Amino acid sequence: MHTTTSKAVLTPLADAVSALIVIVSDAETDNSPMPNLTDMAIGVQSQISGLVGVGKRIEAQPSADPQLKREMPKACASVIASASLLVSSTAQLVEDPYAVSGRQDMLEAVKGILAGTGQVLSAFDDAEVRKILTTCTIITNHLKTISAGPSSPVDSQAYVQIIAQASQTIVVLAQLTNKRVAELLFLVLQTRLKAAITLLTKESPVLIGACKMSLTNPKSDQARTSRVDTCDRLLGAVKEIEEVVQFTTEDEGLAIVGATQYGKTQKVLVEELLPKVIRALASDDSAGLQMAIANHSKATGVIVQHAQDYKHQVRDAMQRKRIESICGEISNTQESMVETARKAGSLHSSKGGKHIGDSAAKAAAEEKAVALRRDIDRLNARTEQLQTAMNEAVISDAGSIIGNISDHKAQGTVAHRVHIAAKSGQSVAALADDLGAFGAEAGRLEAVVTATIDSVATADPQAAQELRIARDRAKGLSVAYSGAARLLFANPADGAAQEHYRVMSGAWEDSVKEIQKMIITQEGVFKAEEIMSGTQSGFDHHARSLAEVAKSGDIVATHEHAALLITSAQQFIAAAKREFENTDDETYRVELELKINEVQTGIPDFLSSAQFVLDSFSSSSLDAAHELSFVVQGLTARLAGLGDVIRAYKGVPGQDPLEDEESEIGIIQENVHEAATPEQSETQDFSGLSNPTSVTVAAPAPETRLRSESGTKLTRPMSLAETFGRKASLQPTVAEDAPITPSPDPQRKSVIRESVAAAEAKLKAESNGHTGDDLFGRGPAIARASGATLNVAVEPANEDVDIIEEEKPVLLSQEEAAASPIKAAAQELKVVASNYSSSNNPLVSAINSMSNSLSDLGNLHVALRTSRQPGTKRDFISSAQQITAESTNVCAAAGLLVKVSKDKRLKSQLESQVSRIETLGLQLKIVAAVKASAPTDRDQDAQLVAW
Repeated sequence: MHTTTSKAVLTPLADAVSALIVIVSDAETDNSPMPNLTDMAIGVQSQISGLVGVGKRIEAQPSADPQLKREMPKACASVIASASLLVSSTAQLVEDPYAVSGRQDMLEAVKGILAGTGQVLSAFDDAEVRKILTTCTIITNHLKTISAGPSSPVDSQAYVQIIAQASQTIVVLAQLTNKRVAELLFLVLQTRLKAAITLLTKESPVLIGACKMSLTNPKSDQARTSRVDTCDRLLGAVKEIEEVVQFTTEDEGLAIVGATQYGKTQKVLVEELLPKVIRALASDDSAGLQMAIANHSKATGVIVQHAQDYKHQVRDAMQRKRIESICGEISNTQESMVETARKAGSLHSSKGGKHIGDSAAKAAAEEKAVALRRDIDRLNARTEQLQTAMNEAVISDAGSIIGNISDHKAQGTVAHRVHIAAKSGQSVAALADDLGAFGAEAGRLEAVVTATIDSVATADPQAAQELRIARDRAKGLSVAYSGAARLLFANPADGAAQEHYRVMSGAWEDSVKEIQKMIITQEGVFKAEEIMSGTQSGFDHHARSLAEVAKSGDIVATHEHAALLITSAQQFIAAAKREFENTDDETYRVELELKINEVQTGIPDFLSSAQFVLDSFSSSSLDAAHELSFVVQGLTARLAGLGDVIRAYKGVPGQDPLEDEESEIGIIQENVHEAATPEQSETQDFSGLSNPTSVTVAAPAPETRLRSESGTKLTRPMSLAETFGRKASLQPTVAEDAPITPSPDPQRKSVIRESVAAAEAKLKAESNGHTGDDLFGRGPAIARASGATLNVAVEPANEDVDIIEEEKPVLLSQEEAAASPIKAAAQELKVVASNYSSSNNPLVSAINSMSNSLSDLGNLHVALRTSRQPGTKRDFISSAQQITAESTNVCAAAGLLVKVSKDKRLKSQLESQVSRIETLGLQLKIVAAVKASAPTDRDQDAQLVAW
């Protein structure tokens, strides 16, 4: 089910079919008589008759193609026969409620009804797709002809007609594709189709202009190249439409060709490999510990190598040094872990001999265990800091590149130099140099966006796909813009060349600004605090570079860095203003407004000083650059103050983590270390951690507390060792031929609903001052982990809190996931939910409940194929329906967050995900009904797993 039509038709039908299967299953299980289902059967038959009537009308339309005329009658006949069988089987069961043949006919009927209905819908949907594909083929042929050009001057008239036909066909394709967009359920498919048709409609006029120049200047290589490049871009958009309209799953739409495994490695490192290291540490298995650390080191090595490779592209020497320093610390910590694990292994071995009771040996083992835990905490903190440093470097570089090539009116930039050189038509060398600089910057922009895609592809595939679309469009337009500049240079007085340049310049700048919006202007791909730090780093970089190039006497470079100082300041302020617009927190808005005004009071002097640098082309420009540096110093302090406000609100320390090494983990590590000593605590035992332990953690001073986006105070996370250091519980195995029933407590669903209802009542009762903790309970209600750590709410200072440890789940291995994809999905959901506390939290409770039900569904899916128990179908459908109900609970709990959230972006993201969850819940119900009607049909397994 991937269209709104199939959703509307199949949802009520799946409910009816599921009910019939459950009734038959109950009767077979209990050996009870079948009830009279005549009315239900007649109702289903009536629905089928209506569907068939629609199918026949579609078949009779003049636009129906031969394939539709072949497929639709067969599909209609099949579903009509199944509906008739359903009615006759119910009549037989009225006469004999125990008739085995009647029950078998009923199950065969419902199977045929679902299959036949799907065939009717597919026949119609496939016909609609073929219309689009046929139109795409026509456009493709036209564009290939246009790209080749007229064979001779006498063929020009026919050539012009083909251009006109191509433009008209593009309009038809746009209408068909827009209709298809409204029909699709998956956002990513809608996004890709919209982007492709937008490119076609926007560049159709460009094609006409390029062809006009080609016809008026038949010997111009630049005109021919422009025509061919334009046709290639349009052909690419047509190919994208052809591919996307044939997709039926979300995963197909999210796939990105050429994407690296970097994001996946990050995910596996945190959710699978790190917990395995901790668990091995808690055991006496020295070989297992060393293997776990080796696997962890290998994955960490991939992360570090990725950073080392990208580091060479970073412009700012300080950011390069920061990345290199963090990479060095990670490598050193990895080496320390391996060596400590080796020594710990030898100590574990000695414990098996005569030195078991030796207190010195035991103390040494404990010391190594503590050292390993510290290394683990440090490694996790540094890995997170490395990603933050990488993100800020990407933002900084993207801001510089975009500022340099996105506005031909910005004096001193590469784009401005290209514009002036192309219009003048005088210096070939100047144009070549400027276009070379432009091409280099465009290539760097592509690399920056690709790096961004790699980092977010696993966590946010929708955003990655949108970035891919923007990157590919800009890549094509960069070539087109360069060609338009060369055409204008060769024909500066030609009106057609001027118009073509104007159109291509506008298209290019729009494409770059679209990238700017996604990476710099708005929070989404990156966090607001990363955007602020990255743009500020860009400003600082250009301030330092301006001083250096002015000192060297390079006027062109002085102009460029002065211009980029202006654009980086504008990017910083724009991001701050967007942050102001997207929050409803009045206190935060007041703080932001105050700091933004402080920055803006220094902008006029800054702009006038920078403009003086740009307006001069002599040594006076260098003198002005020195004066500008003093103005920049004051503005830098104001920018830093504004950035600090945003970082503080987001709960991010303002200092560089390399300058304060223990800023993130030192407090907790020190407290845990002290708690391990006999003088301070007798509850902590670092020798084994084989049983759940209570750890006493002293509350940090008030000034070390962090504040969440809703204004809630959060404390620093507890150490990873304490989060993960538990024994794994063993899951009981289930015989494949044994009957399986859902394990969740039948009261669970009602409890969750009551929790949501109570939270909603509380929301209505209190009119002001809501925070996440107010709504979902005090304490660790919805405190999210940083990476794999668990945030623990700490009571006011001078009070101690006992942290009761619970086992941290881990992802299934690749082998386990391949054997049971549904259970793998259930476990992944459990791992994500484990980063939050479920105490007084209906959202996390509902997610945990759904995870348990998914695991049950995985067991039942196996049993459905292998078990002969009559109740298996009923249990399978019941489990799927329970998950659908739990998805409603998740949406209800998320809806409460939407109501209390003060961040408009978060609200929009939550609403989008709620809609997606609701759609997936309905899909599961339909797919489960189809699977239950045909348990041995392997084709349905793929749909079930894809859900």
